[in-house]
Amino acid sequence: MSEILDLDPRDAAIIAEQNDRFRQALGPTGDVKGRCVVTQAMAALGPELQLAALREVAAFKTFTPNNDPYAFHDMGSVQIGEHTVFWRIDLYDPDYHWGAETPTDLGATRRVLTIMLAGDL
Repeated sequence: MSEILDLDPRDAAIIAEQNDRFRQALGPTGDVKGRCVVTQAMAALGPELQLAALREVAAFKTFTPNNDPYAFHDMGSVQIGEHTVFWRIDLYDPDYHWGAETPTDLGATRRVLTIMLAGDL
């Protein structure tokens, strides 16, 4: 993942836009392919809380230099009742085995959006 930190700022903006499109659709949409998963602890809270978390994650827009230092729009946290919920987008190759070699290339990159409770870390 260290090579992704060395990207040109224009590439970071492209990745951020792609991550936003993927997250706001909560899964593959058009040319942005990937998966959305929740941790076991998140799943154990039941479908209503999961749905509320999914909606909040999709609507998240409060990126700042403190919570998005590389400007990838790849992680955040939301509050769902008494639960702090974290989310993260990771970029993989098309087979989900390795990190994406060319993260701006939608044909060569798949996203995994993981939604978890703060206690899962």
